[in-house]
Amino acid sequence: MDLAKFEERLKADPSNTYLLSQYKVAKEALLAETHKKCAYCEAFFLHVYFGDVEHILAKGFDPVSRTLDYMNLTIACACCNNNKSDYEAPQDDDDERLIDPTRDDPSVHLHALGPRLFHRTRRGEVTIEVIELNRDDLERRRAEALKALEAERSRYVAERNPSIKSRLKRELQRKANPDQEFSFVKSIAMEVLLHAEG
Repeated sequence: MDLAKFEERLKADPSNTYLLSQYKVAKEALLAETHKKCAYCEAFFLHVYFGDVEHILAKGFDPVSRTLDYMNLTIACACCNNNKSDYEAPQDDDDERLIDPTRDDPSVHLHALGPRLFHRTRRGEVTIEVIELNRDDLERRRAEALKALEAERSRYVAERNPSIKSRLKRELQRKANPDQEFSFVKSIAMEVLLHAEG
C-alpha cells in the first residue's frame, strides 16, 4: 500500500482497528524471528510480559513511512522498549545510531566479559547506555545463565565415557544457539570454556 492510501486509511479509522490488526500479524512473525526474545537484551520475557512491537527507528519522526515498515519493526521487552523510547541519532551521525538488532552483527559493536557487555564501537557504547544493557537485573540473569553453563561444562569435562561426553558437548554447544536466551553472551563464554578444555 502506498503512503497516501495508508494515511487515508488511518484518518478514516480513528479507533486504529486497521493499524492494530496489522501489528498483530507482524507481531507473530517478529516473535518467530527473534525466537521469542527481546531483540536488544535477548531475554525471554513472554512469561511476564506480552512484548512490544518496537520501531527500530522511532516512528514519531516519520510516522507514516515508519509505522508499518516491517523492516523497521522488531520485538522488545518493556525495559528495553521504554529505555529506547523515541531515541533518534542526530541527522547523518552513524556513530550515534543504535545497533539495529535485525541487521547489524552485534559482535562488531559489542563484547561480553562474563555477564557484562562492553563496547567495541561508539554505536555499541550508545546502545549499551541508551537501552541500559548492563542494568543490574539483566546482568544478574546473565550471570545465572553463565553459572548454569559452567556447571554443564564441568559435567562435560569430568565425563570419561566418550559417547556420553560427545552428547554432552553437543548439548553444551546448543546452549549458545540463537534460539537460546542470552545467546550472544553465552556464545562468547562458550568459546572460552571449550578453549580451556583444550
